[in-house]
Amino acid sequence: MNKNKCLEAVNQLMEDRRTNSRIEENRRREGIFASVPAIAQKERELQENHAAFFRFFADRDGSEEKFLAFRDKSLSLQEEIKTLLAQNGYPADYLDPVHHCSVCLDEGVVDGALCACYKQALSEQYLKESGMEHLFNGAGFAKYDLSLYPADARQKMEKLLEFSKKYVQTFGEESQNLLFVGEPGCGKTFLSVCIGCELIRTGKFVLYAPVQSLLGDFEAATFRNKEAGLPTEDYLDADLLIIDDLGTEFYSSFVETTLYSVINTRLTRKKPTVISTNLSIDDREACYASRLNSRLTYSFLNLQFPDADLRAEILRRKAAKKNPR
Repeated sequence: MNKNKCLEAVNQLMEDRRTNSRIEENRRREGIFASVPAIAQKERELQENHAAFFRFFADRDGSEEKFLAFRDKSLSLQEEIKTLLAQNGYPADYLDPVHHCSVCLDEGVVDGALCACYKQALSEQYLKESGMEHLFNGAGFAKYDLSLYPADARQKMEKLLEFSKKYVQTFGEESQNLLFVGEPGCGKTFLSVCIGCELIRTGKFVLYAPVQSLLGDFEAATFRNKEAGLPTEDYLDADLLIIDDLGTEFYSSFVETTLYSVINTRLTRKKPTVISTNLSIDDREACYASRLNSRLTYSFLNLQFPDADLRAEILRRKAAKKNPR
């Protein structure tokens, strides 16, 4: 699913909410009218008064006395209905229009701007399609535990975390491409996912993919079934693409060409990319041809993570909780 389809899905959600609201309103009205006939009678009188008012308005009578009479009768009937509802154990607003969001009335827009409910639904849809939801559910900067790092590495990680927060705050077409470099378990993946999840919450379309998954999709689209509708274009057009574990793929000319094409196309389109890798500069020179390695070295801001094994520390803490001294 791509960005446009995410928008279509949220627009459909809004339409479904409006439809469900109308269904709920009708269910309430039918139930009330059947159980409390007096309310049904007052509702008919109210509708007749509204119809008479519109005829008066269309005739352009202009009589202020008649206008006030219509208004007062309408207000009186509404109060009588509320009283009858209360007398029969229902909330006074039980027959009012039903809305999932009371701000935009389920239209998704308020004063020409997207409503917070629409943004929330869109963020949830982006997260669902991003590939990150299953990985670190609810990830964000608030969950980045710096205490997992040794004391001598903590100050460096504090700076990387602050940099990442500013990166999200100022994110746009001019944002830098980031290359997270470090040993396994040092927090590269988690920090990249935190960036992605924070951006999704601002309404950005973010995709996360281990390098093997990305290459598998391109391979399938190229060699197996070109009509399968595999989401290769999403990798090229997402607001942010996160490629995890670069360097764990099996090398081939196809792999080299695909990685270069994805990175270069996104550079051309001004779509930022975050890549995590265990490979040092020397390792990358040995693994990749010069044109791809040049992109990784000079078109990305290389950020070195301090040595740490967060997985081992997390396991140590869990063990300590189970077996306290």
